[in-house]
Amino acid sequence: MIRARMLLFALATLSGIALSVPAQAQPEFFFGAGYGRYDINEDDFDEDDTVWKAYAGFSFNQALGVELSWVDFNEAREAGNSLDADGWGAAAVLSLPLSENFALYGKAGQFFWETEASGLGPGVRPDDDGDDPFFGAGAKFRLNDLLDLRLEWERYDVADADLDTVFVMLQASF
Repeated sequence: MIRARMLLFALATLSGIALSVPAQAQPEFFFGAGYGRYDINEDDFDEDDTVWKAYAGFSFNQALGVELSWVDFNEAREAGNSLDADGWGAAAVLSLPLSENFALYGKAGQFFWETEASGLGPGVRPDDDGDDPFFGAGAKFRLNDLLDLRLEWERYDVADADLDTVFVMLQASF
C-alpha cells in the first residue's frame, strides 16, 4: 500500500511538471529493444540473470506518451529454486526534457505475465499467470534525429516476487 501511494505521488508530481513543458512540433512513434539484468531477492532465493525487452509507443508531445512492451526474463536458478517469466506491459510515460538531447522519464502501467517457477514458497504455483502494476524511471539521450539511447530501471511484481531490472536500450523515433 505504501508503494502504491509513493507511486501515485511520483506520478502526480511528474504530471504537474509534464504539463508545464511546451509541446513538441509533431507527435512521434517510437520502437526499440534492450538488454539488461534483473535481480530477484525473495526469502531463500537471491539470484540475478539477464533480461531483454522490445517495445513500441507513441509520444503525444515532449512530456506524455504511451508504451507497449514485451519483457523476457531468462530463467534464474539457485539451490532448488527457479523462476522463468515473460509478459506484455502497457504503460504511461511522463518525460521531463532537460535539454534538446537529454530527458528524464518515469513510467507506470500494468504487466501481464506468465511464469514457470519452483521452490519459491507456498503462494507460488509451478505454472502461473496474472497481471500486476509495474513502474520505472530512466534517462534518454538523443544520439541523432532518428536514434536515442535509453538507460532504464523498472520494478515488476511477478508471482509475488519483486524483480528489479536495469536496461540499456536503443530506440528509433519517427
